[in-house]
Amino acid sequence: MKLLFCDFCGEVIPLEYETILCRCGRVGGRYAWEGDDSAIIYLSEISTMAHFRAIAISNEFLYGKSDDHRTWIIPWNHPKLWYYIEENDTVMHEGRIM
Repeated sequence: MKLLFCDFCGEVIPLEYETILCRCGRVGGRYAWEGDDSAIIYLSEISTMAHFRAIAISNEFLYGKSDDHRTWIIPWNHPKLWYYIEENDTVMHEGRIM
């Protein structure tokens, strides 16, 4: 399972197949498509990139199949993270986070 953490409002967002935004609306995301764990991250502006974290939790732990409860930060340049940055309701940048 992937989670997004917004540094601005402190909300943790569990990713689903529909887009979910944090309380302040600066960070959001969803899984790219069903059956794949690639994530699409939505950011309100380019400066937001330094103010969110993508976090992973083992699905085996989540569903009670393991006692291994480790979590980890997913690096920004991970091939399964894609981002869209909107400014004034227009997508200004898109692609992999480098």
